Amino acid sequence: CVPFGRERTGLMLRVGNAQAADAVLIDEIEQALGLASSTALRYVDPQRGQRRCAQLDTSLDSNSSVLQGFLLAGDTQSATWMSTMLTQQIPAQVPAQTFRRQLLMPGGSPPAAMPESMHLASQQICNCLDVSASAIKEHLVSCKGSPKDRLTSLQQQLACGTQCGSCVPELKRLISISP
Repeated sequence: CVPFGRERTGLMLRVGNAQAADAVLIDEIEQALGLASSTALRYVDPQRGQRRCAQLDTSLDSNSSVLQGFLLAGDTQSATWMSTMLTQQIPAQVPAQTFRRQLLMPGGSPPAAMPESMHLASQQICNCLDVSASAIKEHLVSCKGSPKDRLTSLQQQLACGTQCGSCVPELKRLISISP
């Protein structure tokens, strides 16, 4: 559980388990996150252990929807673009009804009707200090030395991994695959 954002703040909770979580537990998490309202969108497939819940705010504009929160269980491939949409408050400039259906679809690609920025957005690695994967990869290109030296360089130059530390394993993974 890590905080995110500067202009818009919130908490990002990521939980992993080898088996599908009990439906009662997921209900409790939805309730705690404020996603248990009757206006939240839901998809539930208990046989496959799939569950998706999304809360939208359409009050600003009838042609635009802003994601207020979401929960994914089972297929979590869309977490990257949904997280970007949530943390950056990127509105979906498509009719709300169309966008609602697209949010409940599985897979890792954002809906085709999303703004171009969603397709180009870099995954946020350090939630505390808002450091993206592209910034980290760009720094690693010019950063030489041992994996420990490269991690130290990232922490000194970009400050990622210096607050809560939850991104350090991902930083190490990016270092290991970077030339």
